[in-house]
Amino acid sequence: MPRDKRSIPARMRAPLVRYMKQYARTRERQEAVLRGMVRRARDTQFGRDHGFSSIRSPRDYGHRVPIRDWSELQGYFDRTFAGETAVLTAEQPLLYHQTSGTSGKNKMIPVTERCDRLSARTHHIWVYKAMAENPGLMRGGVLGIVNGALEGHSPAGVPVGSVSGNVFVRRMPSFVRRSYSHPHETTSIPDPDQRRYTLMRLAVQRPCSFIFTGNAGAILNLFEFADMHADRLIRDIHDGTLDCAMALNSSVRDAVRPFLHAQPERARAMEAGRKRAGRLSPADYWPGLSVIGCWLGGTVGRIAGQLRDWCPPQAVLRDIGYMASEGAFTIPAGNGQPDGTLALHSIFFEFVPVSEHIGPDTHALGAHELVQDEEYQVVITTTGGLYRYAINDIVRVTGFYDGSPLIRFVRKGEYVKNIAGELLNVDHVLDAMKTVGRDTGLRIRHLQVQPRPEERRYAVHVELESSPPEAALRTLPERIDAELCRVNEVYAEVRRESLLEPVTAYLMHAGWLDAITSDWVASGRRESQFKPPVLVDRIDHAEMTERQLGEVH
Repeated sequence: MPRDKRSIPARMRAPLVRYMKQYARTRERQEAVLRGMVRRARDTQFGRDHGFSSIRSPRDYGHRVPIRDWSELQGYFDRTFAGETAVLTAEQPLLYHQTSGTSGKNKMIPVTERCDRLSARTHHIWVYKAMAENPGLMRGGVLGIVNGALEGHSPAGVPVGSVSGNVFVRRMPSFVRRSYSHPHETTSIPDPDQRRYTLMRLAVQRPCSFIFTGNAGAILNLFEFADMHADRLIRDIHDGTLDCAMALNSSVRDAVRPFLHAQPERARAMEAGRKRAGRLSPADYWPGLSVIGCWLGGTVGRIAGQLRDWCPPQAVLRDIGYMASEGAFTIPAGNGQPDGTLALHSIFFEFVPVSEHIGPDTHALGAHELVQDEEYQVVITTTGGLYRYAINDIVRVTGFYDGSPLIRFVRKGEYVKNIAGELLNVDHVLDAMKTVGRDTGLRIRHLQVQPRPEERRYAVHVELESSPPEAALRTLPERIDAELCRVNEVYAEVRRESLLEPVTAYLMHAGWLDAITSDWVASGRRESQFKPPVLVDRIDHAEMTERQLGEVH
Protein backbone atom coordinates (compact mmCIF):
# COMPACT_ATOMS: atom_id res chain seq x y z
CA MET A 1 0.00 0.00 0.00
CA PRO A 2 1.63 3.27 -1.09
CA ARG A 3 2.73 5.48 1.78
CA ASP A 4 3.83 8.57 -0.17
CA LYS A 5 1.05 11.13 0.30
CA ARG A 6 2.87 14.18 -1.08
CA SER A 7 0.64 14.31 -4.16
CA ILE A 8 -2.38 15.61 -2.20
CA PRO A 9 -2.84 18.85 -0.21
CA ALA A 10 -1.76 18.91 3.43
CA ARG A 11 -5.39 19.32 4.60
CA MET A 12 -6.08 15.84 3.17
CA ARG A 13 -2.66 14.32 3.77
CA ALA A 14 -2.71 14.79 7.55
CA PRO A 15 -6.00 12.94 8.24
CA LEU A 16 -5.00 10.19 5.80
CA VAL A 17 -1.67 9.63 7.58
CA ARG A 18 -3.41 9.62 10.98
CA TYR A 19 -6.03 7.19 9.72
CA MET A 20 -3.51 4.70 8.33
CA LYS A 21 -1.60 4.59 11.64
CA GLN A 22 -4.47 2.74 13.33
CA TYR A 23 -3.66 -0.49 11.48
CA ALA A 24 -0.55 -1.05 13.58
CA ARG A 25 -2.85 -1.50 16.61
CA THR A 26 -5.85 -3.31 15.18
CA ARG A 27 -6.80 -5.17 18.36
CA GLU A 28 -6.69 -2.09 20.59
CA ARG A 29 -8.62 0.01 18.07
CA GLN A 30 -11.37 -2.58 17.70
CA GLU A 31 -11.72 -3.09 21.44
CA ALA A 32 -12.06 0.66 21.95
CA VAL A 33 -14.74 0.88 19.25
CA LEU A 34 -16.72 -1.95 20.87
CA ARG A 35 -16.47 -0.41 24.35
CA GLY A 36 -17.89 2.84 23.00
CA MET A 37 -20.77 1.10 21.25
CA VAL A 38 -21.69 -0.93 24.33
CA ARG A 39 -21.42 2.05 26.68
CA ARG A 40 -23.68 4.25 24.57
CA ALA A 41 -26.31 1.50 24.18
CA ARG A 42 -26.40 0.09 27.72
CA ASP A 43 -29.69 1.84 28.58
CA THR A 44 -31.48 0.82 25.40
CA GLN A 45 -33.94 -2.04 25.28
CA PHE A 46 -31.39 -4.22 23.48
CA GLY A 47 -28.68 -3.22 25.95
CA ARG A 48 -30.82 -4.14 28.95
CA ASP A 49 -31.92 -7.42 27.33
CA HIS A 50 -28.29 -8.43 26.84
CA GLY A 51 -26.61 -7.10 29.97
CA PHE A 52 -24.54 -4.38 28.31
CA SER A 53 -23.82 -2.77 31.69
CA SER A 54 -21.67 -5.78 32.68
CA ILE A 55 -19.76 -6.13 29.39
CA ARG A 56 -16.08 -5.23 29.74
CA SER A 57 -14.44 -7.02 26.81
CA PRO A 58 -15.08 -8.69 23.44
CA ARG A 59 -15.16 -12.00 25.33
CA ASP A 60 -17.98 -10.73 27.58
CA TYR A 61 -19.77 -9.38 24.52
CA GLY A 62 -19.55 -12.75 22.77
CA HIS A 63 -21.01 -14.50 25.82
CA ARG A 64 -23.88 -12.03 26.25
CA VAL A 65 -24.93 -11.51 22.62
CA PRO A 66 -25.46 -14.42 20.23
CA ILE A 67 -24.65 -14.10 16.54
CA ARG A 68 -27.93 -13.64 14.67
CA ASP A 69 -29.29 -12.93 11.21
CA TRP A 70 -31.88 -10.34 10.24
CA SER A 71 -34.90 -12.54 10.92
CA GLU A 72 -33.77 -13.05 14.51
CA LEU A 73 -33.26 -9.32 15.07
CA GLN A 74 -36.19 -8.02 13.06
CA GLY A 75 -38.45 -7.44 16.06
CA TYR A 76 -36.07 -4.79 17.41
CA PHE A 77 -35.77 -3.13 14.00
CA ASP A 78 -39.53 -3.12 13.40
CA ARG A 79 -40.09 -1.35 16.71
CA THR A 80 -37.44 1.23 15.84
CA PHE A 81 -38.89 1.79 12.36
CA ALA A 82 -42.34 2.31 13.87
CA GLY A 83 -40.94 5.18 15.94
CA GLU A 84 -40.23 3.63 19.35
CA THR A 85 -37.24 5.27 21.01
CA ALA A 86 -34.13 3.78 22.67
CA VAL A 87 -34.71 0.29 21.31
CA LEU A 88 -31.33 -0.34 19.68
CA THR A 89 -29.43 2.95 20.10
CA ALA A 90 -29.63 5.96 22.37
CA GLU A 91 -29.66 8.15 19.27
CA GLN A 92 -32.76 8.14 17.14
CA PRO A 93 -32.15 7.14 13.50
CA LEU A 94 -31.26 10.02 11.23
CA LEU A 95 -32.35 8.00 8.18
CA TYR A 96 -32.83 4.44 6.97
CA HIS A 97 -31.00 2.62 4.20
CA GLN A 98 -33.46 0.50 2.29
CA THR A 99 -31.98 -2.68 0.94
CA SER A 100 -32.89 -4.22 -2.40
CA GLY A 101 -32.18 -7.41 -4.26
CA THR A 102 -33.69 -9.93 -1.88
CA SER A 103 -37.09 -11.56 -1.94
CA GLY A 104 -39.75 -10.61 0.55
CA LYS A 105 -39.90 -7.53 2.76
CA ASN A 106 -37.07 -5.02 2.33
CA LYS A 107 -34.79 -4.47 5.27
CA MET A 108 -34.66 -0.98 6.76
CA ILE A 109 -31.17 -0.38 8.15
CA PRO A 110 -31.13 2.44 10.75
CA VAL A 111 -28.43 5.09 10.41
CA THR A 112 -27.75 7.34 13.40
CA GLU A 113 -25.94 10.67 13.26
CA ARG A 114 -22.78 9.01 14.63
CA CYS A 115 -23.08 6.20 12.10
CA ASP A 116 -23.49 8.72 9.28
CA ARG A 117 -20.48 10.73 10.44
CA LEU A 118 -18.23 7.67 10.69
CA SER A 119 -19.35 6.43 7.27
CA ALA A 120 -18.57 9.86 5.81
CA ARG A 121 -15.05 9.57 7.23
CA THR A 122 -14.60 6.24 5.46
CA HIS A 123 -15.61 7.77 2.12
CA HIS A 124 -13.41 10.82 2.68
CA ILE A 125 -10.40 8.56 3.29
CA TRP A 126 -11.31 6.62 0.13
CA VAL A 127 -11.11 9.85 -1.87
CA TYR A 128 -7.91 11.12 -0.20
CA LYS A 129 -6.15 7.82 -0.79
CA ALA A 130 -7.39 7.60 -4.39
CA MET A 131 -6.10 11.14 -5.03
CA ALA A 132 -2.72 10.30 -3.51
CA GLU A 133 -2.34 7.42 -5.95
CA ASN A 134 -4.09 9.09 -8.93
CA PRO A 135 -3.37 12.85 -9.07
CA GLY A 136 -5.75 13.30 -12.03
CA LEU A 137 -8.80 12.16 -10.06
CA MET A 138 -10.27 15.63 -9.57
CA ARG A 139 -8.97 17.47 -12.63
CA GLY A 140 -12.38 17.26 -14.28
CA GLY A 141 -16.01 16.62 -13.50
CA VAL A 142 -17.43 13.74 -11.46
CA LEU A 143 -20.15 11.37 -12.64
CA GLY A 144 -21.85 9.44 -9.84
CA ILE A 145 -24.35 6.78 -10.85
CA VAL A 146 -26.49 6.36 -7.73
CA ASN A 147 -30.01 5.83 -6.48
CA GLY A 148 -32.26 8.18 -4.57
CA ALA A 149 -31.12 9.56 -1.23
CA LEU A 150 -34.80 10.06 -0.36
CA GLU A 151 -37.27 7.40 -1.44
CA GLY A 152 -39.88 7.68 1.30
CA HIS A 153 -40.34 8.02 5.06
CA SER A 154 -40.81 5.74 8.02
CA PRO A 155 -44.12 5.84 9.94
CA ALA A 156 -42.34 8.22 12.32
CA GLY A 157 -41.34 10.52 9.45
CA VAL A 158 -37.65 9.53 9.23
CA PRO A 159 -36.23 9.65 5.66
CA VAL A 160 -35.73 6.35 3.83
CA GLY A 161 -33.31 6.10 0.92
CA SER A 162 -30.41 4.24 -0.65
CA VAL A 163 -26.87 4.03 0.65
CA SER A 164 -25.46 5.14 -2.73
CA GLY A 165 -27.73 8.19 -2.81
CA ASN A 166 -26.65 9.23 0.66
CA VAL A 167 -22.98 8.76 -0.23
CA PHE A 168 -23.60 11.09 -3.21
CA VAL A 169 -25.52 13.74 -1.25
CA ARG A 170 -23.99 13.60 2.22
CA ARG A 171 -20.77 11.62 2.53
CA MET A 172 -18.45 12.62 -0.27
CA PRO A 173 -16.08 15.53 0.47
CA SER A 174 -17.53 18.92 -0.45
CA PHE A 175 -14.94 19.51 -3.20
CA VAL A 176 -16.14 16.30 -4.89
CA ARG A 177 -19.81 17.28 -4.57
CA ARG A 178 -19.09 20.66 -6.18
CA SER A 179 -17.75 18.86 -9.26
CA TYR A 180 -20.76 16.64 -9.95
CA SER A 181 -21.84 16.57 -13.58
CA HIS A 182 -25.53 16.37 -12.71
CA PRO A 183 -27.91 17.22 -9.84
CA HIS A 184 -29.19 14.47 -7.58
CA GLU A 185 -32.76 15.14 -8.74
CA THR A 186 -32.02 13.15 -11.89
CA THR A 187 -32.22 9.95 -9.81
CA SER A 188 -35.98 10.50 -9.50
CA ILE A 189 -36.59 10.21 -13.26
CA PRO A 190 -38.75 7.06 -13.38
CA ASP A 191 -38.10 6.02 -16.99
CA PRO A 192 -34.69 4.26 -17.17
CA ASP A 193 -33.94 5.43 -20.72
CA GLN A 194 -34.82 9.05 -19.95
CA ARG A 195 -32.69 8.88 -16.80
CA ARG A 196 -29.70 7.42 -18.67
CA TYR A 197 -30.05 9.95 -21.46
CA THR A 198 -30.24 12.88 -19.04
CA LEU A 199 -27.19 11.67 -17.08
CA MET A 200 -25.10 11.30 -20.21
CA ARG A 201 -26.37 14.52 -21.78
CA LEU A 202 -25.10 16.43 -18.74
CA ALA A 203 -21.91 14.41 -18.29
CA VAL A 204 -20.51 14.34 -21.84
CA GLN A 205 -20.63 18.12 -22.19
CA ARG A 206 -17.69 18.42 -19.79
CA PRO A 207 -14.38 16.60 -19.34
CA CYS A 208 -15.04 14.09 -16.55
CA SER A 209 -12.10 12.60 -14.68
CA PHE A 210 -13.84 10.44 -12.07
CA ILE A 211 -16.79 8.03 -12.29
CA PHE A 212 -18.18 6.08 -9.36
CA THR A 213 -20.98 3.59 -8.80
CA GLY A 214 -21.39 0.08 -7.46
CA ASN A 215 -22.01 -2.13 -10.45
CA ALA A 216 -19.65 -1.69 -13.40
CA GLY A 217 -22.52 -2.87 -15.62
CA ALA A 218 -24.32 0.42 -14.94
CA ILE A 219 -21.34 2.34 -16.36
CA LEU A 220 -21.07 0.01 -19.34
CA ASN A 221 -24.77 0.48 -20.07
CA LEU A 222 -24.34 4.27 -20.06
CA PHE A 223 -21.45 4.10 -22.52
CA GLU A 224 -23.41 1.85 -24.85
CA PHE A 225 -26.53 3.96 -24.47
CA ALA A 226 -24.64 7.17 -25.30
CA ASP A 227 -23.26 5.60 -28.46
CA MET A 228 -26.73 4.38 -29.45
CA HIS A 229 -28.13 7.92 -29.04
CA ALA A 230 -25.08 9.80 -30.31
CA ASP A 231 -27.02 11.92 -32.81
CA ARG A 232 -29.38 13.21 -30.12
CA LEU A 233 -26.55 13.87 -27.67
CA ILE A 234 -24.39 15.75 -30.14
CA ARG A 235 -27.34 17.85 -31.31
CA ASP A 236 -28.34 18.69 -27.72
CA ILE A 237 -24.78 19.67 -26.78
CA HIS A 238 -24.54 21.87 -29.88
CA ASP A 239 -27.81 23.63 -29.07
CA GLY A 240 -27.73 23.60 -25.27
CA THR A 241 -30.96 21.60 -25.09
CA LEU A 242 -32.29 18.38 -23.59
CA ASP A 243 -34.67 16.75 -26.04
CA CYS A 244 -36.46 14.66 -23.38
CA ALA A 245 -36.96 17.67 -21.11
CA MET A 246 -40.72 17.90 -21.61
CA ALA A 247 -41.11 14.31 -20.45
CA LEU A 248 -39.53 15.18 -17.09
CA ASN A 249 -41.43 16.61 -14.17
CA SER A 250 -41.01 20.30 -13.45
CA SER A 251 -38.76 19.89 -10.39
CA VAL A 252 -36.27 17.81 -12.38
CA ARG A 253 -36.39 20.26 -15.31
CA ASP A 254 -35.69 23.15 -12.92
CA ALA A 255 -32.76 21.28 -11.36
CA VAL A 256 -31.27 20.32 -14.74
CA ARG A 257 -31.66 23.67 -16.49
CA PRO A 258 -28.56 25.38 -14.95
CA PHE A 259 -26.41 22.47 -16.17
CA LEU A 260 -27.36 22.89 -19.85
CA HIS A 261 -24.99 24.84 -22.07
CA ALA A 262 -24.68 25.31 -25.82
CA GLN A 263 -21.25 24.04 -26.89
CA PRO A 264 -20.96 23.94 -30.69
CA GLU A 265 -17.20 23.31 -30.63
CA ARG A 266 -17.52 20.37 -28.25
CA ALA A 267 -20.31 18.94 -30.37
CA ARG A 268 -18.11 19.12 -33.48
CA ALA A 269 -15.20 17.49 -31.63
CA MET A 270 -17.46 14.67 -30.47
CA GLU A 271 -18.71 14.10 -34.00
CA ALA A 272 -15.14 13.99 -35.28
CA GLY A 273 -14.17 11.49 -32.59
CA ARG A 274 -17.20 9.39 -33.43
CA LYS A 275 -16.23 9.20 -37.10
CA ARG A 276 -12.64 8.39 -36.25
CA ALA A 277 -13.45 5.60 -33.76
CA GLY A 278 -16.61 4.31 -35.39
CA ARG A 279 -18.58 4.97 -32.21
CA LEU A 280 -19.14 7.66 -29.61
CA SER A 281 -16.58 6.68 -27.00
CA PRO A 282 -15.50 8.07 -23.60
CA ALA A 283 -11.93 7.66 -24.82
CA ASP A 284 -12.76 10.66 -27.06
CA TYR A 285 -15.21 12.73 -25.01
CA TRP A 286 -13.37 12.14 -21.69
CA PRO A 287 -9.70 11.81 -22.68
CA GLY A 288 -8.69 12.87 -19.16
CA LEU A 289 -10.70 10.17 -17.39
CA SER A 290 -8.52 9.09 -14.47
CA VAL A 291 -10.43 6.72 -12.15
CA ILE A 292 -13.48 4.49 -12.49
CA GLY A 293 -14.70 3.46 -9.05
CA CYS A 294 -16.81 0.29 -8.96
CA TRP A 295 -16.89 -3.16 -7.41
CA LEU A 296 -14.02 -5.33 -8.57
CA GLY A 297 -14.64 -8.34 -6.33
CA GLY A 298 -17.23 -11.09 -6.26
CA THR A 299 -19.40 -12.10 -9.18
CA VAL A 300 -20.04 -8.54 -10.30
CA GLY A 301 -16.35 -7.68 -10.59
CA ARG A 302 -15.83 -9.59 -13.82
CA ILE A 303 -17.90 -7.01 -15.72
CA ALA A 304 -15.47 -4.23 -14.83
CA GLY A 305 -12.85 -5.45 -17.30
CA GLN A 306 -15.18 -4.70 -20.20
CA LEU A 307 -14.89 -0.98 -19.41
CA ARG A 308 -11.28 -0.93 -20.64
CA ASP A 309 -12.44 -1.31 -24.23
CA TRP A 310 -14.23 2.04 -23.97
CA CYS A 311 -11.93 4.20 -21.89
CA PRO A 312 -8.63 6.03 -22.45
CA PRO A 313 -5.59 3.90 -21.58
CA GLN A 314 -4.59 5.87 -18.48
CA ALA A 315 -7.97 5.36 -16.76
CA VAL A 316 -7.66 2.94 -13.85
CA LEU A 317 -10.26 0.77 -12.18
CA ARG A 318 -10.48 1.21 -8.42
CA ASP A 319 -12.68 -0.78 -6.09
CA ILE A 320 -15.21 1.32 -4.19
CA GLY A 321 -14.62 -0.89 -1.19
CA TYR A 322 -16.45 -3.80 0.31
CA MET A 323 -19.70 -2.16 1.37
CA ALA A 324 -23.42 -2.76 1.76
CA SER A 325 -26.49 -1.00 3.09
CA GLU A 326 -25.27 -2.03 6.54
CA GLY A 327 -22.02 -0.10 6.24
CA ALA A 328 -18.77 0.64 4.43
CA PHE A 329 -16.39 -2.11 5.50
CA THR A 330 -13.07 -1.60 3.67
CA ILE A 331 -10.91 0.95 1.91
CA PRO A 332 -9.09 -0.46 -1.16
CA ALA A 333 -5.41 -1.20 -0.94
CA GLY A 334 -4.68 0.18 -4.42
CA ASN A 335 -5.77 0.50 -8.04
CA GLY A 336 -7.20 -2.58 -9.67
CA GLN A 337 -7.46 -4.53 -6.40
CA PRO A 338 -10.62 -5.76 -4.67
CA ASP A 339 -8.63 -6.12 -1.43
CA GLY A 340 -8.90 -3.52 1.30
CA THR A 341 -8.14 -2.61 4.88
CA LEU A 342 -11.00 -2.78 7.37
CA ALA A 343 -12.81 0.37 8.51
CA LEU A 344 -11.64 -0.22 12.07
CA HIS A 345 -12.86 3.15 13.30
CA SER A 346 -16.55 2.64 12.61
CA ILE A 347 -17.47 -1.08 12.83
CA PHE A 348 -16.58 -3.88 15.23
CA PHE A 349 -15.71 -6.89 13.08
CA GLU A 350 -15.83 -10.58 13.93
CA PHE A 351 -15.12 -13.54 11.68
CA VAL A 352 -16.15 -17.20 11.66
CA PRO A 353 -14.20 -19.70 9.52
CA VAL A 354 -16.22 -20.60 6.45
CA SER A 355 -16.10 -24.28 7.37
CA GLU A 356 -17.95 -23.67 10.65
CA HIS A 357 -21.69 -23.40 11.14
CA ILE A 358 -22.81 -20.26 12.96
CA GLY A 359 -24.80 -21.15 16.05
CA PRO A 360 -25.39 -19.98 19.63
CA ASP A 361 -22.03 -21.29 20.83
CA THR A 362 -19.93 -20.22 17.84
CA HIS A 363 -16.56 -18.73 18.74
CA ALA A 364 -15.79 -15.78 16.48
CA LEU A 365 -12.35 -14.36 15.77
CA GLY A 366 -11.25 -10.76 15.98
CA ALA A 367 -9.68 -8.95 13.03
CA HIS A 368 -6.24 -9.41 14.62
CA GLU A 369 -6.63 -13.21 14.68
CA LEU A 370 -7.16 -13.90 10.97
CA VAL A 371 -4.93 -16.10 8.84
CA GLN A 372 -3.77 -15.37 5.29
CA ASP A 373 -5.59 -17.16 2.46
CA GLU A 374 -8.36 -18.38 4.78
CA GLU A 375 -12.03 -17.59 4.13
CA TYR A 376 -14.43 -16.33 6.78
CA GLN A 377 -18.06 -15.46 7.38
CA VAL A 378 -18.46 -11.83 8.44
CA VAL A 379 -20.21 -10.67 11.63
CA ILE A 380 -20.60 -6.94 12.29
CA THR A 381 -21.58 -4.60 15.10
CA THR A 382 -22.38 -1.01 14.10
CA THR A 383 -23.28 2.29 15.72
CA GLY A 384 -26.61 2.04 13.89
CA GLY A 385 -27.80 -0.83 16.09
CA LEU A 386 -26.65 -4.01 14.35
CA TYR A 387 -25.25 -6.23 17.12
CA ARG A 388 -23.31 -9.37 16.11
CA TYR A 389 -25.19 -9.41 12.84
CA ALA A 390 -24.27 -12.23 10.43
CA ILE A 391 -24.34 -10.45 7.09
CA ASN A 392 -24.04 -13.72 5.11
CA ASP A 393 -20.90 -12.64 3.26
CA ILE A 394 -17.77 -14.67 2.67
CA VAL A 395 -14.41 -12.88 2.57
CA ARG A 396 -10.83 -14.00 2.08
CA VAL A 397 -7.69 -12.68 3.78
CA THR A 398 -5.24 -11.85 0.98
CA GLY A 399 -2.43 -10.28 3.00
CA PHE A 400 -1.69 -7.75 5.72
CA TYR A 401 -0.95 -4.05 6.10
CA ASP A 402 0.93 -3.14 9.29
CA GLY A 403 -0.31 -6.43 10.74
CA SER A 404 -3.95 -5.73 9.92
CA PRO A 405 -5.72 -8.05 7.45
CA LEU A 406 -6.44 -7.17 3.85
CA ILE A 407 -9.96 -8.40 3.08
CA ARG A 408 -11.47 -9.40 -0.26
CA PHE A 409 -15.19 -9.99 -0.69
CA VAL A 410 -15.63 -13.40 -2.29
CA ARG A 411 -19.33 -14.21 -2.43
CA LYS A 412 -22.57 -14.29 -0.54
CA GLY A 413 -22.79 -17.26 1.75
CA GLU A 414 -25.56 -18.96 -0.15
CA TYR A 415 -23.71 -18.93 -3.48
CA VAL A 416 -22.91 -22.62 -3.30
CA LYS A 417 -24.57 -25.47 -5.20
CA ASN A 418 -24.29 -29.14 -4.46
CA ILE A 419 -25.45 -32.29 -6.27
CA ALA A 420 -23.04 -35.00 -5.17
CA GLY A 421 -20.95 -33.40 -2.42
CA GLU A 422 -18.86 -31.21 -4.74
CA LEU A 423 -19.92 -27.88 -3.09
CA LEU A 424 -19.48 -25.87 -6.29
CA ASN A 425 -19.24 -22.17 -5.54
CA VAL A 426 -19.09 -19.00 -7.61
CA ASP A 427 -15.31 -18.78 -7.29
CA HIS A 428 -14.90 -22.20 -8.88
CA VAL A 429 -17.13 -21.21 -11.78
CA LEU A 430 -15.48 -17.84 -12.39
CA ASP A 431 -11.95 -19.26 -12.14
CA ALA A 432 -12.82 -22.03 -14.58
CA MET A 433 -14.51 -19.70 -17.06
CA LYS A 434 -11.65 -17.20 -16.92
CA THR A 435 -9.24 -19.91 -18.04
CA VAL A 436 -11.65 -21.21 -20.69
CA GLY A 437 -12.07 -17.71 -22.08
CA ARG A 438 -8.33 -17.14 -22.17
CA ASP A 439 -7.57 -20.47 -23.84
CA THR A 440 -10.35 -20.29 -26.45
CA GLY A 441 -10.41 -16.53 -27.13
CA LEU A 442 -14.12 -16.47 -26.30
CA ARG A 443 -15.27 -13.24 -24.64
CA ILE A 444 -18.05 -14.09 -22.22
CA ARG A 445 -20.53 -11.29 -21.54
CA HIS A 446 -22.61 -13.24 -19.03
CA LEU A 447 -23.10 -16.78 -17.82
CA GLN A 448 -25.41 -18.71 -15.55
CA VAL A 449 -24.78 -22.17 -14.16
CA GLN A 450 -27.77 -24.28 -13.16
CA PRO A 451 -27.59 -27.53 -11.18
CA ARG A 452 -29.76 -30.26 -12.68
CA PRO A 453 -29.88 -32.95 -9.98
CA GLU A 454 -32.21 -35.10 -12.01
CA GLU A 455 -29.56 -35.33 -14.73
CA ARG A 456 -26.64 -35.32 -12.26
CA ARG A 457 -24.96 -32.49 -14.12
CA TYR A 458 -24.60 -28.72 -14.38
CA ALA A 459 -25.90 -26.71 -17.32
CA VAL A 460 -23.83 -23.68 -18.33
CA HIS A 461 -25.53 -20.90 -20.33
CA VAL A 462 -23.31 -18.24 -21.94
CA GLU A 463 -23.78 -15.02 -23.89
CA LEU A 464 -20.72 -14.06 -25.91
CA GLU A 465 -19.50 -10.61 -26.92
CA SER A 466 -19.08 -11.47 -30.60
CA SER A 467 -19.56 -14.32 -33.05
CA PRO A 468 -16.99 -17.00 -32.11
CA PRO A 469 -15.31 -19.67 -34.21
CA GLU A 470 -17.49 -22.76 -34.46
CA ALA A 471 -14.57 -24.98 -33.46
CA ALA A 472 -14.27 -23.17 -30.12
CA LEU A 473 -17.98 -23.63 -29.46
CA ARG A 474 -17.86 -27.35 -30.19
CA THR A 475 -15.26 -27.96 -27.50
CA LEU A 476 -16.67 -25.52 -24.94
CA PRO A 477 -18.58 -28.03 -22.74
CA GLU A 478 -15.62 -30.37 -22.29
CA ARG A 479 -13.25 -27.45 -21.65
CA ILE A 480 -15.56 -26.12 -18.93
CA ASP A 481 -15.83 -29.55 -17.35
CA ALA A 482 -12.07 -30.01 -17.37
CA GLU A 483 -11.51 -26.63 -15.73
CA LEU A 484 -14.12 -27.31 -13.05
CA CYS A 485 -12.20 -30.50 -12.27
CA ARG A 486 -9.02 -28.46 -12.01
CA VAL A 487 -10.35 -25.79 -9.66
CA ASN A 488 -12.47 -28.08 -7.46
CA GLU A 489 -10.83 -31.34 -6.41
CA VAL A 490 -14.05 -32.75 -5.01
CA TYR A 491 -15.81 -32.03 -8.29
CA ALA A 492 -13.04 -33.95 -10.06
CA GLU A 493 -13.44 -36.82 -7.64
CA VAL A 494 -17.20 -37.18 -8.06
CA ARG A 495 -16.73 -36.93 -11.82
CA ARG A 496 -14.20 -39.73 -11.69
CA GLU A 497 -16.63 -41.77 -9.65
CA SER A 498 -19.40 -41.07 -12.21
CA LEU A 499 -21.49 -39.42 -9.52
CA LEU A 500 -21.69 -36.40 -11.81
CA GLU A 501 -22.09 -36.34 -15.58
CA PRO A 502 -20.13 -33.82 -17.72
CA VAL A 503 -21.54 -30.31 -17.95
CA THR A 504 -23.77 -29.36 -20.83
CA ALA A 505 -23.51 -25.90 -22.38
CA TYR A 506 -25.91 -23.60 -24.19
CA LEU A 507 -25.36 -20.48 -26.28
CA MET A 508 -27.71 -17.60 -25.47
CA HIS A 509 -28.91 -14.96 -27.93
CA ALA A 510 -27.31 -11.52 -27.83
CA GLY A 511 -29.13 -9.24 -25.38
CA TRP A 512 -29.68 -11.91 -22.74
CA LEU A 513 -27.90 -9.96 -19.98
CA ASP A 514 -29.76 -6.79 -21.00
CA ALA A 515 -33.06 -8.63 -20.63
CA ILE A 516 -32.09 -9.86 -17.15
CA THR A 517 -31.05 -6.32 -16.18
CA SER A 518 -34.29 -4.85 -17.54
CA ASP A 519 -36.33 -7.27 -15.41
CA TRP A 520 -34.43 -6.12 -12.35
CA VAL A 521 -35.06 -2.43 -13.07
CA ALA A 522 -38.71 -3.00 -14.06
CA SER A 523 -39.36 -4.64 -10.68
CA GLY A 524 -38.47 -1.34 -9.00
CA ARG A 525 -35.00 -2.34 -7.89
CA ARG A 526 -31.76 -0.46 -8.47
CA GLU A 527 -29.65 -0.94 -11.54
CA SER A 528 -26.54 0.40 -9.79
CA GLN A 529 -26.80 -2.38 -7.19
CA PHE A 530 -27.53 -5.20 -9.64
CA LYS A 531 -25.22 -8.17 -9.18
CA PRO A 532 -25.89 -10.59 -12.05
CA PRO A 533 -26.52 -14.06 -10.63
CA VAL A 534 -24.16 -16.81 -11.76
CA LEU A 535 -25.16 -19.90 -9.78
CA VAL A 536 -28.92 -20.18 -10.18
CA ASP A 537 -31.72 -22.67 -9.66
CA ARG A 538 -33.59 -21.37 -12.71
CA ILE A 539 -32.14 -19.88 -15.89
CA ASP A 540 -33.37 -16.34 -16.45
CA HIS A 541 -35.00 -15.88 -19.85
CA ALA A 542 -34.42 -19.46 -20.87
CA GLU A 543 -36.47 -18.70 -24.00
CA MET A 544 -33.42 -16.78 -25.28
CA THR A 545 -31.45 -20.02 -25.65
CA GLU A 546 -30.07 -20.16 -29.18
CA ARG A 547 -28.76 -23.74 -29.20
CA GLN A 548 -26.98 -26.45 -27.29
CA LEU A 549 -23.23 -26.77 -27.77
CA GLY A 550 -21.23 -29.94 -28.24
CA GLU A 551 -22.72 -33.33 -27.51
CA VAL A 552 -24.65 -34.63 -24.53
CA HIS A 553 -22.83 -37.63 -23.03
